[in-house]
Amino acid sequence: MESNSYTFNFKSGLLTFSSFLIVVMLMSFCVEEGFKSLDSNSNIGRSISSNSDIYKDYSYLFIGDSRTHQGVDSRYFNQLMNLEYAGSYNLGRPGMQAPFSYFILRDYLENNQSTKLDTVYVQFSFYLLGGQQWMKDIYFSYYKPKIWMVSDAVSKQLVTPMEAVKWFFYPRVSLLRHRKRATGLIKIVSEKKLHEIAEIISSISETRAEMFDSRSFGYLSRGSDYIVDSDIKPTVYREGIERGYSLYFKYMKKFFDLATKYKFQIIVYDFPWPKKQVEINETFLPAHSYYKKLIKKQAENNSNVIFKEYDFLWENRYFVDPLHLNQPGAEKLTEILARWQ
Repeated sequence: MESNSYTFNFKSGLLTFSSFLIVVMLMSFCVEEGFKSLDSNSNIGRSISSNSDIYKDYSYLFIGDSRTHQGVDSRYFNQLMNLEYAGSYNLGRPGMQAPFSYFILRDYLENNQSTKLDTVYVQFSFYLLGGQQWMKDIYFSYYKPKIWMVSDAVSKQLVTPMEAVKWFFYPRVSLLRHRKRATGLIKIVSEKKLHEIAEIISSISETRAEMFDSRSFGYLSRGSDYIVDSDIKPTVYREGIERGYSLYFKYMKKFFDLATKYKFQIIVYDFPWPKKQVEINETFLPAHSYYKKLIKKQAENNSNVIFKEYDFLWENRYFVDPLHLNQPGAEKLTEILARWQ
């Protein structure tokens, strides 16, 4: 009798648990479909961790933050270098800081043991050498980590054990991933007019399609609009953004060390800035030089890392905003990178 009762309870419990999982999966699916066209952040991390094009065997990679993502045209690079279909790929994404540059490049290398990789081009924006907001809002919520990434982040104290658990599950469960953003997204829907909502959905859907389009090779064009002098505002550039974030430099060194381990070269370059920045902001060049020295220090005695110099102060007509290049600017920068081969 007790055996029958135990069997019944077990089956009942298993049925209840299975039903719960099905409900969670259905709710996650509904949430994913409902929010993916309103949540622009989801395109960023997932366009790398959920994109099979990432793991093709490329000869050249570009990595960095949004300035690389929207400023190095890998399609054009392939044409300039007369490369075959899988010649180069742009791994840059908005807000990418040194720890994730390391995670993403190492993951690529470990999934391409017979890699023909020749060169990785990288830029580190000095304003991202400190701070965590981008990392928390995007990469810990939308980038699906491998177990080794979570373990590494915990061991280096980039995250706490509890944060690591959240990082592993949040990108995999829509209900968790969109929990923080739900209120804001619902507010957008409730406050906007229907045609405004339609425009938002159209824009995000168009961006998502381009980011997952294999013909884009990871690049996202910003079009041909350009800035004028009045778009560039006086700014005080300060030294010390990195204070309290020395761990980021340890990851940067690990990033550079990958070139030695896997036998390829890394080219580090200054991303272009509008000339007007220097003219109206006397603190810009000293700050830029200060952070460049810090970056160079992480590659000391590493013969596989090369720092390239060129005139990175450009005319306004190459910028879509004070930080990002437009399509003509992206093509100009891409031509420069190609000449370094």
